[in-house]
Amino acid sequence: MPYLKPKAEPWKKLTRLLRGYRITGPALAGILGCSEPTAYRRLKEPGTLTLDELHTISLRAHIPMEEIRETISR
Repeated sequence: MPYLKPKAEPWKKLTRLLRGYRITGPALAGILGCSEPTAYRRLKEPGTLTLDELHTISLRAHIPMEEIRETISR
């Protein structure tokens, strides 16, 4: 049987970027102005982040938008 390369999670790079900047659930909740459970969900599944939320993260967490774009692009 042929070897199948496991598929990479599509948003793993964005999760790694946010954790690299030490953005946790409570920190993301403060940045976005949402509840902590919502922030934890966004960290677990960053594909649910809207463009407005990504822009807010870029401004308030001081993450360059180019870095965010690089993690999202294929």
